[in-house]
Amino acid sequence: MDVSVDGGRPGGIHFRTASYRVESLDSYQQFLSVKGHWDDLFKRAIDAYPTTSHAWLSAWWRTFGNDRPLYIVLVWDGDALIGSAPLLYDTKEMLRLNLRVLRPWVNEWVDCFNFLVVEPVDQVVDAIFNHLDDINQTWDLLELPRMDSNSVVTESFLRACRARDRAIGVEDDLQSPVLRLPNSWDELLTTLSPSFRQTLKRKVRAAHKIPGLRMRVITEPSVIEPIIEISKESWQHEQGTSIASRADIRAFYQAVIESYAKREQLYCALMEVDGEPAAFELNLAHQSTMYNFKLGFKKKFSHLSTGVVLKAFFLEEILQPANNNGRTFDTYDFMGTAEDYKLRWSKFLRAQNQYIVFSNRGSARRLHKWLYVVRPYMRERMPALYSLAKRVSNGVHMGRT
Repeated sequence: MDVSVDGGRPGGIHFRTASYRVESLDSYQQFLSVKGHWDDLFKRAIDAYPTTSHAWLSAWWRTFGNDRPLYIVLVWDGDALIGSAPLLYDTKEMLRLNLRVLRPWVNEWVDCFNFLVVEPVDQVVDAIFNHLDDINQTWDLLELPRMDSNSVVTESFLRACRARDRAIGVEDDLQSPVLRLPNSWDELLTTLSPSFRQTLKRKVRAAHKIPGLRMRVITEPSVIEPIIEISKESWQHEQGTSIASRADIRAFYQAVIESYAKREQLYCALMEVDGEPAAFELNLAHQSTMYNFKLGFKKKFSHLSTGVVLKAFFLEEILQPANNNGRTFDTYDFMGTAEDYKLRWSKFLRAQNQYIVFSNRGSARRLHKWLYVVRPYMRERMPALYSLAKRVSNGVHMGRT
């Protein structure tokens, strides 16, 4: 097998595993060239989120790529794309080791990730992992955050690691509340606790008595303007996490919103008071799941309980197929962390972990032993010595990407 290496990274490699052809891409232009194939795979994939769509990833790379070397693994069955892993090369220093890291296109703006694969899952995942094995000399750690611990794709990935006797570390990442939607709004109300149900009804009644209050679902890209206006006067803006906090973040969300509006998968709930934008809830749909990516409200309207009222309005809307061109949804994904306001709607959590795969290099395997064998033992059995070792090692922490 001929492998060309540029700066320690393989480029333009073609592998063949069984009847599958495995290809690597190392430029953004190459990624753009497979959009049609990627979109087709995205529609058929076992475990897909809006954050792994070509539209989202394109916007993400332009905003957050920061000129890091990208490395995309594609698995082909003839002319059909059946598996993909959008990765990039990064570096980190731990215990005075300079480590080469492969990781997906994920940061704090991305709440979930997994490989895009179709059946047969094990064979496709195995093809991806065979490829990563073949380029083992180019990475020390493979960090995969925000992966659903109960996904069949994640389970297949773990089986592939165990079959190769790879050392793996597991870190808690996120627990996101998920609401299983019933057939109607009235039925949903019966699933809520009596106290929250009464509070919800009271706040909704109060809101509807306010002259000039209007709520609607917008599916057009023009909704970015009221979203920006609201974001500039929100508490998230003060913390630097609003959509309007940086020009590149605004451009990122504008690109995502425009792409999903074209796909008829944009659902933004907007509250206005006397024509003034007061609150928004940005949602993207995929198949029968609605994903809540961002919400915000102007601080001066906080007395209206905008979050509760607008969410109630939106959930009632999407539970009526007539409002969605006949489309039905069976899941509402709150995304993010398990905040109290989300847990009032649902106690069901999607547990997501970060999986760290260590290469077979001696230094990488020793690092794994320290992090996941020695250090936990010292923390439990020798806390004083552990505290000293932690200070000496500058408080090593795997962290989120």
